[in-house]
Amino acid sequence: SLQGAGTISGLNILDGEEDYYKFNMVASPSEHEFIAANFAHSQGDLDLEIYDSDFNLVSSSYSVTDQENIFLSSLQEGEHYVRVFEYQSDAAKG
Repeated sequence: SLQGAGTISGLNILDGEEDYYKFNMVASPSEHEFIAANFAHSQGDLDLEIYDSDFNLVSSSYSVTDQENIFLSSLQEGEHYVRVFEYQSDAAKG
């Protein structure tokens, strides 16, 4: 559980797995608030998605760098879910 600014470190994701993190926006976020995943791209390409409480996709980040960022300024108050997953190309799905 995280309130306000903070960092959660030491998380791992296994091949083919995905993680979801639930958070609650209790006030309208500023243009400077964001969620980020920092990782070594050489060990895998992670992507981020944010869903609303009905699991509608509301924002995403699909870069090919060592960091994914989603700014929260467009989100409404209420429950949201962050999905963290490893990108799988069509060639890798085989």
